[in-house]
Amino acid sequence: MATEIDIANLALGLVSERSIVSLEDDSKQARVCKKFIDQVYEEELRTHTWACAQKRESLALNSTTPAFRWGYSHKLPSDFIRVTEYYIDFGGRPRDNFEREGDNLLSNDAVANIVYVYKAPYGTLDPLAVKVVYYALAIAICFPLMNDDSLKQRLVSEYNGLVAPTARYVDSTEREVDPEEDSSWINARVSSTNG
Repeated sequence: MATEIDIANLALGLVSERSIVSLEDDSKQARVCKKFIDQVYEEELRTHTWACAQKRESLALNSTTPAFRWGYSHKLPSDFIRVTEYYIDFGGRPRDNFEREGDNLLSNDAVANIVYVYKAPYGTLDPLAVKVVYYALAIAICFPLMNDDSLKQRLVSEYNGLVAPTARYVDSTEREVDPEEDSSWINARVSSTNG
């Protein structure tokens, strides 16, 4: 599994820069990677519901309630990136009546259970998710290191055209499809083509 330094070095390789031993190295490459890597990593985690970066948790109820609209406030986990599913009962169907506000999840439910993308350790990422992250990092560091807009545009094209779509597609195929949702979509599709 790729470490933070592995990801930085893969990104540096894409922009034809020399490798680093640590983000604390006294080099321009290390300083630029250190400046961008955490931001890029969290951005990429927010863009997709990566299976390798998901957790389930029952949220703690806050002692204060929202001023209006919602009846309850729950504290989000410290490693939280984004909610992917919200339940009042893990045996039930996902719900969509909630709102994120700062470090809290607001709803009208006293119980809140979530599936969420979290800031997973670098070493736990799927290899295709690693590729998405190091490409995104290469795009971020390309201009500060190389001042080469054509290289940056090539990397953006590769990222948008193949790297990110392939990784997200493969990741999304490793999930159970809800038979009710699937059949309702198929039935609606059949009705529209027959009608």
